[in-house]
Amino acid sequence: RDGRHQKYSVSEAPNECCGVIGTRDGRAEALYPVPNAAASPLRYEMDPSDQLRVFDALDDAGLDVGAIYHSHTRSDPLPSQTDIN
Repeated sequence: RDGRHQKYSVSEAPNECCGVIGTRDGRAEALYPVPNAAASPLRYEMDPSDQLRVFDALDDAGLDVGAIYHSHTRSDPLPSQTDIN
C-alpha cells in the first residue's frame, strides 16, 4: 500500500524476497517483509526467529496469516515444482 514492500523487494535483489501477508476476514490488511535467510536468487528461507516475530505481531494486531509469499527472480510468477511440493 505504501511502497515499503517495493523498496524492500528491490533491496533484496538479486535474491528472492519473502514475507507474510496478514489478513482479517479474508482481506489483506498488513504486509510483513522478512529477510531471506537463504540469500539466494533461486530459493527463500525464513529464519524461525523472524517468523516468530511476525506471527507475534500478527497476534498482537488481531490478524491471521493470510499467505506466506516469495518472489521468483528468474522465472515466471507461477508456482514452481518446489512451491507445489
